[in-house]
Amino acid sequence: MADQEIKDQSAVFESKELRVDSGFLGIGKTLKDCKVEIPEKKKKKQQLTLQQKEANKEKGKNRISIEHAIGGMKRYRLIMERIRVRKLALLDTIVGVCAGLWNFQSSFSLIPNH
Repeated sequence: MADQEIKDQSAVFESKELRVDSGFLGIGKTLKDCKVEIPEKKKKKQQLTLQQKEANKEKGKNRISIEHAIGGMKRYRLIMERIRVRKLALLDTIVGVCAGLWNFQSSFSLIPNH
């Protein structure tokens, strides 16, 4: 079901760059017009090369700020609880407001205290 929803919204991802974790291995096939950055995964009975490990570290450094932002947005319980709203536009608005609040809060944490 989620795969179909992504296909329906594929125009949104056109010419974008996605940074995802190894849980989204098949997304590159679904979104062909999008650059997808996925960490290398070790194969059975095989270790990652040093280059692959270094590349994974770089990908992780790029993705960590995204993970922190998602975690920060989840502090607003509205996102964590089950939302019984059927209108996608309202759900988008709710997530947008939580993202805006998180960005507002994090912008003040960058300013040193006087």
